[in-house]
Amino acid sequence: MRDRSALMMKISEIGFALYDLILFLDTHPEDNQAFALYEEYQKQYKELRSEYISMYGPLTAFDVNTGRPCSCNDSRYRKFTWSWGEAPMPWEGGC
Repeated sequence: MRDRSALMMKISEIGFALYDLILFLDTHPEDNQAFALYEEYQKQYKELRSEYISMYGPLTAFDVNTGRPCSCNDSRYRKFTWSWGEAPMPWEGGC
C-alpha cells in the first residue's frame, strides 16, 4: 500500500509530464520517441489514478462510482448512489 501523499505526488508528476508531452507533440507530431513516452506515461497515469481511487476515493467528480446500488433487497427498486461527497473534502484533509 502506498502512502496517500506520495501517491498523489506521483499522479501530479506524471500528469505534468503528460501535459508537457502533449505540448511537444503539438509541434513535433512525427516524433515517435515522444509519442511512445506519452503512451507509457498515459498508461502509468491511468494505473496510478485507479490505485488512488480504489484506496482513497474519487479525485474528481468524473471519478464517482455511480454503479454501487443502495441497500434495497428488491432489484426492481435498486437505485444508484452519488458517492462524490463520501470522501473527505480538501478542507477536511482530503486531496
